[in-house]
Amino acid sequence: MGNTTFTGPIRSGKTYGSNPVFTTLPIDKRIGITVLRSDPVSLTTASANSTIPGGILPAGSQVVDILVDVITAFNATQNNRISIGKTGANGQFLGSTGGSGPIAATTAGRYSLASGAAPGIATATQLTNCFNTGTADIEWNVTLTCTESTGSAATTPTSGAATVTLLYVQTA
Repeated sequence: MGNTTFTGPIRSGKTYGSNPVFTTLPIDKRIGITVLRSDPVSLTTASANSTIPGGILPAGSQVVDILVDVITAFNATQNNRISIGKTGANGQFLGSTGGSGPIAATTAGRYSLASGAAPGIATATQLTNCFNTGTADIEWNVTLTCTESTGSAATTPTSGAATVTLLYVQTA
């Protein structure tokens, strides 16, 4: 099965018809924008304390969700934090630099920006950054920070696996 590439945005919905509901609403209320998914980024113990490229977000995109699936908990003694952002601005969408991001990868499970699986999962600034990514295409990335204690040197866990998937709509 092949892939098809669009330059976007992809919109769908009924733009015609004799049904009065469809003819009285403006066209922008009768159609919707397709939610797109990035290729998942896999994190393993080899990913510890490094930044992994996630992909390109087209200009004017809106991040609608970030799924972090911790399949096997990372086992550095204290901090195993996942942050997601654009290149040069780690944590712009979720988390922060310095190992204090909200996704603690020490517990297996799904964490989601939309569901608020972790209290205070994103700040108001991060949500604003997700709402509109700007006027140029951007590269986004994932960082896994592992330390033995807050503020201590980086360490490598002996177990752990996670997948990060970004969901977005292209609005421009």
